[in-house]
Amino acid sequence: LEYEQIREISLRLRAAEADRGRRFGKGYIPPRPKMEQSEVPLETTWDEVYAAALLVEMPVPREREHRVLTRTVSMQAKVVLILDALKQESRVEFTRLLVGFKDRMHGVMTFLAGLELTRRQVLLLRQTRPFSELWIYRRNEQVEEERWSEAEASDETRPEPQADGGAEA
Repeated sequence: LEYEQIREISLRLRAAEADRGRRFGKGYIPPRPKMEQSEVPLETTWDEVYAAALLVEMPVPREREHRVLTRTVSMQAKVVLILDALKQESRVEFTRLLVGFKDRMHGVMTFLAGLELTRRQVLLLRQTRPFSELWIYRRNEQVEEERWSEAEASDETRPEPQADGGAEA
């Protein structure tokens, strides 16, 4: 008997909740009743208002100078960074180029430099799938193309290291 009563109460509460949800949006608070305002006669004269207006002073303008000095990140410097890394190895991870830089602008400019070098057909940018690690390859490496195809076929996130001695430490 108690179970049936609890069940009936919960059904009524659900129905009331659904009804309230249809009528009012989330966070609805019923409006407060307005207090009655009584008419108060105006006891101020125009002369008093005018005298008060004459006492208002304009604020003293302060000279505010705000300078933001940004350190520019040169795309040419990032091109040199990428090319130097590719002189030592035939491929490099994008994140490895960002080691030591904390500013986001370095990442953006390095990526733009990589895109520019790709446009000039100096290098290749590769990923195995969206949002995975971005790899930068030298354009003249035919062996890397074959390895990349094998890596995509096996769905690996990282290509295997090359054994031709191109990466010297």
